[in-house]
Amino acid sequence: MRPDLTALMMDNKTYETFFNKTSHESQPVKQMPENLTPEEQSLFNQLLDSEKGRTRLEQEFLNQDYVFRHLADWKTHH
Repeated sequence: MRPDLTALMMDNKTYETFFNKTSHESQPVKQMPENLTPEEQSLFNQLLDSEKGRTRLEQEFLNQDYVFRHLADWKTHH
């Protein structure tokens, strides 16, 4: 892990909230990337096991208010 970095909106809540914005990943990664947080690892495993087939969510498609709320929360706690 990189303690100097904080992952934002890379969690199950974000994925489920914006599932309607997800798409099919044509070349999904099958091996767990290094340095994921436990929450990110959980989401990665969930996506690997997903029968939904829609495993790609681009953050630029997230609702602006949702992003601003998460950034404000992050700023408050860091």
